[in-house]
Amino acid sequence: MVLGLAMLAGCSSAGPSTVPAGLTNQAGPTSAAGYPASSSAARHILGSASSSSLRSPKNIGGYPYDDGGWSQLVLPILQSCGEGAYSNNCANWEFPASINRIGGIGPGAPPVFDFCNQAAAYPQASLGNSATPISPLGPAIFALTYIGTQPLPIVTFLTRPDVASLTGTFTSNSATAPNMTLTPLLTSTAGRGWLLFFTWSWPADLILIPYQVNEIQLAASSSPVGLPNGGSAPLGAFDCLQQRIQAYALGTGFAFAPLPAHGGWGWGPGPADLTASSATSELQATVYAIGGPPLGFILLADDRQATALTTVGPPTPAPTASPAPTATPAPTPSPSPTPGR
Repeated sequence: MVLGLAMLAGCSSAGPSTVPAGLTNQAGPTSAAGYPASSSAARHILGSASSSSLRSPKNIGGYPYDDGGWSQLVLPILQSCGEGAYSNNCANWEFPASINRIGGIGPGAPPVFDFCNQAAAYPQASLGNSATPISPLGPAIFALTYIGTQPLPIVTFLTRPDVASLTGTFTSNSATAPNMTLTPLLTSTAGRGWLLFFTWSWPADLILIPYQVNEIQLAASSSPVGLPNGGSAPLGAFDCLQQRIQAYALGTGFAFAPLPAHGGWGWGPGPADLTASSATSELQATVYAIGGPPLGFILLADDRQATALTTVGPPTPAPTASPAPTATPAPTPSPSPTPGR
């Protein structure tokens, strides 16, 4: 989904005109443009990065949505590393340990940085599990090791340094940062961004890890929304800022009301059918297929600029169980040779 949004938002090809605000703990002097002076990877990747750490909404179907600064980065082809993280080669990066404030220490997988000032109020009884684990506001500790072959040092960049701060990152020519701490900085507003780590020279190895503070929380059953043709599916969300939620249907083949209410399947949805609202900080709505393959996004927003985005499409088929392996008969041993032959 994030890669698709980056394509929708587009990437600027302009060269550096301002000093990026998100560089932290960099080794050596910086150039006049604010990059590490001799890092060709920094010049390439951060060439369009802005010094502004404020939200920069992009246009998604006519509505503003902040991609956390993704579209300001110049990136190679990436693959998913799980938990929302991306890399050009996930095998080059290891997460020895991460401390999730509600889940204990978990090695191996990328950490989840989803902070909410009302984490304890998430209505699990009615919405089920959240799409990502939710942590209360407070520091999160994790480690990262680079095991690839590109030359060091590792550059660290935060696309939104006003949303969260990072300490304890890579130093000098170290390939391991054993005790990094990401601390959310927002309390009554919302924001999101990306932690970016990359090697010194271009082409570089890199990894991006998302972080967000007080954004709207989607229910796991709504991320994505699997909508069968002619059927319906639930949409559930919770607002960390205790605001009412507005949902917008952005795509084709789906709406928040079934088409027969308009007198037949030949009618298109009215404007009211493309939006849904909550009376409280919890949204429960129904998404209906209205003819044709459902395809698009649902954008959720509140009055304080907190947002969430989920995709809508056909349900993902359940994996088919593999048949039990057939036992291979043991080979018949060859007869022992007869003496004298």
